Amino acid sequence: MEHDGSLSFALPVFEQHFGAPAISSGTFEIEAAASRDSFPSWRYSIASAVATCPDSAEREQPLCRVACTNPAALSWILDEIEPEATCRNANAGSHEAPSNLDRNAGGPGTSSDTQADSAIAAGLWLREALQALLDGYGSLATPLAHHSEDRLVQWGTHLASGYMTLPEHWGQTIPAMVSLPDFTHLRDLRPGGWRASQMFTEPCGDYGRWHWDRNRILKTLTEVIQRQALPTSAGTRINHERL
Repeated sequence: MEHDGSLSFALPVFEQHFGAPAISSGTFEIEAAASRDSFPSWRYSIASAVATCPDSAEREQPLCRVACTNPAALSWILDEIEPEATCRNANAGSHEAPSNLDRNAGGPGTSSDTQADSAIAAGLWLREALQALLDGYGSLATPLAHHSEDRLVQWGTHLASGYMTLPEHWGQTIPAMVSLPDFTHLRDLRPGGWRASQMFTEPCGDYGRWHWDRNRILKTLTEVIQRQALPTSAGTRINHERL
């Protein structure tokens, strides 16, 4: 039975049995299921629909749609399907993201142009998930990532031996991603207008980029809240407490 967008059965197991196929088939839109009001009733159905996608590429579409609708729902689904610790243990010793294996197949002899293309593809792979999460935050997105003229700033990307470097440009936004030249130290990038340089192991696994982007936003969100810089509406309790 359906009551005001909520799925209800005598036994909860039937909710999941019928709910997941309804989402997978498009009978019930995943955005409606992931909304703030509906998600508590539909959360296991969404997780089941995502986890049972036969192809990892197909799985990305519902994940992006959930992230754009409700970032908190996406976070819960990640923890339910593949907690971050499990993801790290399952992929220990591998720096390859499954969706990027083909572009790295050239190995050490790969040309510099191919390596640059691989780095850009890896950077865009992460940026797409971040943008989906930021879309879900709506008006709160601006303080959670560096923007210029209401757009994410340009990222530079460098990929070598399974390690990525992703600095952000101070003001440029187009193109969204550029390949960085080889460098010795992160400080070598500063003359090019790059800021916030970071080097890390390339995320891997079916949900690796989502864990990485969620942690990135969580760190920034924590800092913004501690500085009391998170935008709030006038008249709300949190705004009153600041005063």
